[in-house]
Amino acid sequence: MKHLTTSAASWLAFALLSLATPALAQPRTVVDLSGPGWTLWLDKDARWQDEELFLPGTPLAEIPVRPPTGGWQAMEAALKGPAATSVAVPGTVEEYLMDGKGPAGDIKGVSWWVRRIRVPEAGGPRRVALQFESVRERAEVFVDERLVFHDLVGSTPFEVDITEAVEPGREHRLAVRVTDPGGNFDWRDSASIAWGKYRIPGSHGFGGITGGVRLVSRDVVYVDDVYVQNTPAITAVNVFVTLRNATQGKLTRDVVVRLLDA
Repeated sequence: MKHLTTSAASWLAFALLSLATPALAQPRTVVDLSGPGWTLWLDKDARWQDEELFLPGTPLAEIPVRPPTGGWQAMEAALKGPAATSVAVPGTVEEYLMDGKGPAGDIKGVSWWVRRIRVPEAGGPRRVALQFESVRERAEVFVDERLVFHDLVGSTPFEVDITEAVEPGREHRLAVRVTDPGGNFDWRDSASIAWGKYRIPGSHGFGGITGGVRLVSRDVVYVDDVYVQNTPAITAVNVFVTLRNATQGKLTRDVVVRLLDA
């Protein structure tokens, strides 16, 4: 066991035969939000072609909040009506609503993917995050009608810190506004895609939450990343563990690395 004092981020290096999960003072809780339990609603009247696009790194405060067409109450009513579809994640709009084959069945525009989430109880300070493996193309993430994240780079993983938007032990509504501007229907990626006045890189023409989703509750000091690096020696690797301290001060934690015979 190694005792560590961390600042905003610290790096450790170990030479190991195999890797196990490092343990912190309070184990993290992971809730898998993949699978059934989601509701899909196609926002057919959304004016997505006219919307301004924002690059990664743009402060969230500078990004317009785009509620459902007609407002949140209109979507709430739609989710209880025949226009809503019970779905599972990962999933695409075309998978559930497509009425044609190939490019003729492509569905462009805005869809809402909605479900209830319950944040685990906590006996002390915690950080709560949502982890998305993949969304295509643009994802705007809302918790209880509050915009908490924006992602324009489709089909790449991202994490959303929702600590300030939720309460441990309470249930909240998660709503993901997904915009699909269209795309390619073969393996060529040389052609760009038109999105209003913009041109974006080509990708396959389907939209939705295309990867798994997880809710993670963890200690205020936590393992943020683990990277395993090969070495010239066949029996040795370097393991880099990034520790993140989400507080403003210095904290001491125990890091335990277990070796498992794989």
